[in-house]
Amino acid sequence: MRQLLIGSRANTTHRHNSDCDYIADLEAYNAIARGLKCPTVFHDKSHISLHPARGCILDFELAWPDSTGEALLDLCEKNPCKCYASYATDWNPIASEGVLLALKLSHRFKKNSPHFEKTRNDILALRAKGIVVPECLADWLKRRT
Repeated sequence: MRQLLIGSRANTTHRHNSDCDYIADLEAYNAIARGLKCPTVFHDKSHISLHPARGCILDFELAWPDSTGEALLDLCEKNPCKCYASYATDWNPIASEGVLLALKLSHRFKKNSPHFEKTRNDILALRAKGIVVPECLADWLKRRT
């Protein structure tokens, strides 16, 4: 069972967050969904949202076998000092700012994205802090884009 908190909840220094974004394998997603028992929205085969009555919406990218999501979970496990935030715990892995930058860079060229400006601003803010993509993610980033 593997999951990684990503998005604005993982990057607590930059902007307001309205949801919780995760990359998770199916086992982790199912465990969370069973516990919450709330409405579910299936966006496509890899993206699902849970909408609890209280609290934030949880957005999941499912890390299917051989996907870039699974590859990122693998790389983070192999390189925890570069990929996990210092305040992460064993039960709640949180992406480092370098991983967050890699994720933002991986979808900066999405056509007609309603999140273009938010993505650009996040990239600029992370770079202004001196954040760089960890070397261990270089090949992953090429595959993801």
